[in-house]
Amino acid sequence: MKIIKLLFLIVLLNLTCLAQRVDNMWLQGYANYAPLPFGGTNLDFNLGSPIISYDSIRMMALEFTGANISDSNGNLLFYTNGVWIADATNDTMMNGSGLNPSSYTTSVFDDGIRVTAADMVLPNPSDSNQYYLIHETPDDIIYPYPSHLYFTLIDKTLNNGLGGVVSKNQIIKYDTLELGQVEACKHANGRDWWIIFPERSTSFYYVYLLSPSGIGFHSKQSIRGITGSTGQASFSPDGTTFASYDTYSDFAVFDFDRCAGIFTNPRFVAVNDSMLGFGLSFSPDSRKIYASSTLFLYQFNLDSLNLNNYDTVAVWDSTYSPNPPLATFFFTQYLRPDGKIYITTGNGTFKMHTIDFPDSAGIACQVSQHSVTLPTYYSSTCPTYINYYLGPVVGSVCDSLSVGIGEAGGVVDLEVKLNPNPAKDQFYLGYSLPGNKDGWLDLSDASGRVIIHRRLYWSNKSLLLYTNELTSGCYFVKVTSDVGITQTKRLMVLK
Repeated sequence: MKIIKLLFLIVLLNLTCLAQRVDNMWLQGYANYAPLPFGGTNLDFNLGSPIISYDSIRMMALEFTGANISDSNGNLLFYTNGVWIADATNDTMMNGSGLNPSSYTTSVFDDGIRVTAADMVLPNPSDSNQYYLIHETPDDIIYPYPSHLYFTLIDKTLNNGLGGVVSKNQIIKYDTLELGQVEACKHANGRDWWIIFPERSTSFYYVYLLSPSGIGFHSKQSIRGITGSTGQASFSPDGTTFASYDTYSDFAVFDFDRCAGIFTNPRFVAVNDSMLGFGLSFSPDSRKIYASSTLFLYQFNLDSLNLNNYDTVAVWDSTYSPNPPLATFFFTQYLRPDGKIYITTGNGTFKMHTIDFPDSAGIACQVSQHSVTLPTYYSSTCPTYINYYLGPVVGSVCDSLSVGIGEAGGVVDLEVKLNPNPAKDQFYLGYSLPGNKDGWLDLSDASGRVIIHRRLYWSNKSLLLYTNELTSGCYFVKVTSDVGITQTKRLMVLK
């Protein structure tokens, strides 16, 4: 029994190490066979705030679909646009061509698949060197809807560490499927993955489970409204809530049981603005949901008794980039490691929007329109990132793998990092809270006066903090977990 517990411990620690910076690279833009202002753009979140750069080497077009994974140090391992897979050298990965066989894929080869959330990468629960690429494509240009959901297995140790495809285009499900909206959430045991995707023009979601045994069918559940349009969907960072937004059924939100893999408590809101409803994301605290509808940006508060009482937190300010007709509308949304939500524009512009304080209610969330400037057109590239950092639900009936890890379960130690340090205008707090428990941040000056007091959520791993309330000097950053563990780091501010 002790040997079995030790093996479980090794598996969980491998997955914890795997997930330190695996989603910190955001690749965008057209292929580099075209000169500026076309080509590749990279957003590197490894230091907190994104370092934005022009990629002069990348040859893959990422006009819409995109998925990638990095190692625990944030070094890019591989990426795909749904047509082929590139390794870290930007060359075709060994056996990495020919994804998603269809006439549609052939016709859009130079651009990549033009679908939201058509690809995502999941670590193999039984082998930390392998990854499952989950992917789909429309069948053809005339009828642009998928009938296959596939997986492709990738081993990063092949080809002298550049990686290679072990198995390709293996069918998970053959059916009439919705376009995109393929999502995943960590199982309550902290190791396996729930994979969910909608059936087209019905109320059904398919639920599959990725475990050490592979990918297997779990259930088909009738829970959502009848839909027939593409849009964006997402799990909350803590995995307890799932939401979707599209032009046909508008806004829908469900509770999700990470142990049983089932949806409950469906809630629907008709957003009657006659615009293209598309983008959706959650706040870091999992209590706010944002939906973008071309000209409008809405906020739904899950603590409200009536979701129909939502707030309009931004209206498009009529900006074009660089000029008409390239409007900077509100389109797809992504919560990134700096704690901000980034919103694409739905056009091939140079700009993105941000929601700077997404945990805040109403307009206090501070929507900054066209605040991010990119070196190239990027055509609303849509990477599918899931919460790789989510741990087990400690104490649940499914928490069978964390036995023997420690009293708190999950991550044993409280980890705190500050970057940069010394800081000038802002700094990045990286943290891992043990035992699936939240915590508190207290930033105080040398006299002990607390200047910043903020809640930290165990399902997240980072927080961007600004120093506008601070002067040059020495400060102390104390992180206290709800399980009673405290760690303090010294921060130097130089202005």
